Amino acid sequence: MADMESMVNDIYADADVQRMLALSCKAEPLQICFPREVHVSRFVAWLLDPSQGHGLSDRMIKSLLTRAGQSEQAACLSPNDRRFLSASSVQTNSFSSMIVTTEADVSNGNGKKCSVDILAIDPVARLYIAVENKFGAREGKDQTKSYSTHLKKLFPSYRGVRIFLDSNEATPSDDRWLPVGYDWLTEFLADAERMNWLSPEVKSTLGQFRTIIQDADEESSSSSPLAALITKVASNYAETLGEMQTLFSNNATSLRAAQLASLTATRGASIEAKATVRLFQLYCRGPAIWDKCIRQRQFARFSTELLAAFPDLESEPRRVVTSFTRKDWTRLLDIPEENPTEYLWAAGINVRIVEDKFRIVSWIQFANVSTKMRGRLLEVSANLRSKYGIGARNRDSGWHALRRSEPLSPAKAANEAVQYMRELNEEIGALR
Repeated sequence: MADMESMVNDIYADADVQRMLALSCKAEPLQICFPREVHVSRFVAWLLDPSQGHGLSDRMIKSLLTRAGQSEQAACLSPNDRRFLSASSVQTNSFSSMIVTTEADVSNGNGKKCSVDILAIDPVARLYIAVENKFGAREGKDQTKSYSTHLKKLFPSYRGVRIFLDSNEATPSDDRWLPVGYDWLTEFLADAERMNWLSPEVKSTLGQFRTIIQDADEESSSSSPLAALITKVASNYAETLGEMQTLFSNNATSLRAAQLASLTATRGASIEAKATVRLFQLYCRGPAIWDKCIRQRQFARFSTELLAAFPDLESEPRRVVTSFTRKDWTRLLDIPEENPTEYLWAAGINVRIVEDKFRIVSWIQFANVSTKMRGRLLEVSANLRSKYGIGARNRDSGWHALRRSEPLSPAKAANEAVQYMRELNEEIGALR
């Protein structure tokens, strides 16, 4: 083990570390005030409300209903409701009179309070749209079934559309709720940012929020210079990051002052003590980015073995998932000219930590896929999903899982990850 002073000097001197910290600095209000679930719900409600000043009119309602109508669970609806949610029906209707509220109590005074995250109502059309938003959280026991019962009692003569908006793409317990993933939300925001009639202020707000949602959405993988630096720093400074992790086993911000006081009191004025305090200071310059580096150490085996097989490998670390792709696959995309460094990858694999094991998923993502390649990638998706027994997707956008492993030991998972990438490479390699 290197001495603490040398380790700390090396990590401070590294230009990649300084560049990583500079890129991770936050200046936009929405990124500083990272949203909880209630904040996300209020932002989505603002976008859904046609009367608000975003300039989108009822476009987001139409987009959400269209995506909901394309979900597999829509088959459980009545024929009339399925026709209402068909793309041609939704796009030719007007939803400009919707009244949108958040945290709407639908219990009507009958028993325990029952609050739906977002409720949009049109009393003239006798229509309501209920949205239950899950930003990382899980559905409570029979939550959607209970909401359905209350909504039916409250609006007995209304047509009801119930949407389960979930960052984990979970299936709700009640099949009358239509699941929609956060991939829809990030795609809508990205499309809205390209609308030339929206004001610069609105576009900036949408862009900030999309960045937050994409960072929290573990299925979306994007091109990011910062991600590459995180992977590099995590690989180069595994031992130093281990020391950093020991210092911050409890990384609550409220304990930071007490931790520093204890550190200086117990370790004295030795060279090692001073180096440890400097390591403490380095972590405090960017706790969120250092937490990502510390977590990324667990994926070092995957990065090494995949890089040996695919020299143009790119990675995107997230909370408990790291995504991998090939730079060559950018040829499948239409990369936006206004933001040439911000796009969603076309295909890759995810490596997810499950307790002390890892699960591998291969996938295709259609958000930025070019028109020329979309149909051919849909064929690849359909073939692989059929081969591995994953139900067909009935839409040509969003995130398609192709193959999933069981939780595996690190060695087996690394080997499986290489096999998944090779299979995907064989399928995609011929597409030109």
